[in-house]
Amino acid sequence: MKVSGSKIQAVLQAETVEAAAVLVYGPDQGLVSRRAKIIAGKIVEDLSDPFSAVELSLSDLKEEPCRLADEARALSFGGGGRLIRFREATDSLAGYLGDYLTDPAEHALVLVSSGDLGPRSALRKLFENHERSLALPCYVAEGRELEDVVTSLFQQLGVCCDREALGILVGRLASDRGQIEQEINKLGLYAAQTGRITVADVEACMIDSALTSLEELCYAVADGNGRNADLFLQRALNDGVGEVGVLRALQRHFLKLEWVVSQASHHGDVSALVGSLRPPVFFKLKGRFERQASRWTAPGIRRGLQNLVEAEISCKTTGNPAALVCGRTVLALARPH
Repeated sequence: MKVSGSKIQAVLQAETVEAAAVLVYGPDQGLVSRRAKIIAGKIVEDLSDPFSAVELSLSDLKEEPCRLADEARALSFGGGGRLIRFREATDSLAGYLGDYLTDPAEHALVLVSSGDLGPRSALRKLFENHERSLALPCYVAEGRELEDVVTSLFQQLGVCCDREALGILVGRLASDRGQIEQEINKLGLYAAQTGRITVADVEACMIDSALTSLEELCYAVADGNGRNADLFLQRALNDGVGEVGVLRALQRHFLKLEWVVSQASHHGDVSALVGSLRPPVFFKLKGRFERQASRWTAPGIRRGLQNLVEAEISCKTTGNPAALVCGRTVLALARPH
């Protein structure tokens, strides 16, 4: 069964899991990890206990197809539920799980985690359509939703964040939920005595920080530096950013460029226009963004945005390898214009 919206929180807050199998998937791998951990904790207290929890892989099932059913029906030492985990699952697992769900064990849960699965994914379809399973998507928070996430995390720490500081922070945060929480916790500790986050606090905490791989990727592409674009694309993917997350970050960057370039064509001052962007461009990157606004034309930006949108659609619907689609789009956009 497909779970979305407020129903996801209902599943996470419930005392038990009303399913034989749960799939947690999506481009936000930090959120996938957190939700999978919450669900696992409802079944077993100690995930390292081999008598209660076991982790399997596709190769295990290829060697011994009955392994999943045997592990699910094994008795837990001291009683209680039994947890069987699969990480980084792909569609190749769908057949085995489909067979298992025809006759699942009564006191066991199969917990599957995966990356960004398109609507045509066999694994995603299985979990969305089967009455004994749940599919929980974990999408990247953007815009107002990301602001709400950050505000909520600060509230949990007992810290308030000024509106302008929040805008700067949201504009610089990575898309992965785990990395977001790390940055918020760092700022929370920094402002523990005052209980308030200001623009100065954000700049003080991030002024010497390395730019996120995703931000570096966006600037490398807009700079026309294909070598660096490829380097930071691989780093972003290794950091857990999904291909769709990469494409959307580039869309946001080029939408800002489009606005500045279009306004500047009416005799606007580029520097003043860049300074008026909200959330504001990080001050150490302002000059670089201004140079990008000067080298890109409005038609070139529009073509780039169209290619990015088409690449996102392709990643979600065509079944083509998302990494290949994303990589080709990034390198094509990074060519000199």
